[in-house]
Amino acid sequence: YTVAKTRKGGWPVRMEKRGNKVITVVSQVSGDGKALLKDLQKLLGVGGKAGGDIVQVQGEHVAKVTAFLDEGK
Repeated sequence: YTVAKTRKGGWPVRMEKRGNKVITVVSQVSGDGKALLKDLQKLLGVGGKAGGDIVQVQGEHVAKVTAFLDEGK
């Protein structure tokens, strides 16, 4: 899997509120999104889902996910 950077050079990672829950969304994922989800679940110890070019993990983990992407690239 690969994650494309934004036009400004940052990672496309953001936090969203869904009702009373908070999720972290990684967009612009190409390749095997399920592998990225598995790696993030192992790192963070949370649930999530992958679909299309988006991976979602439960909770507010923008800083940890960004640091994970910085290490891998």
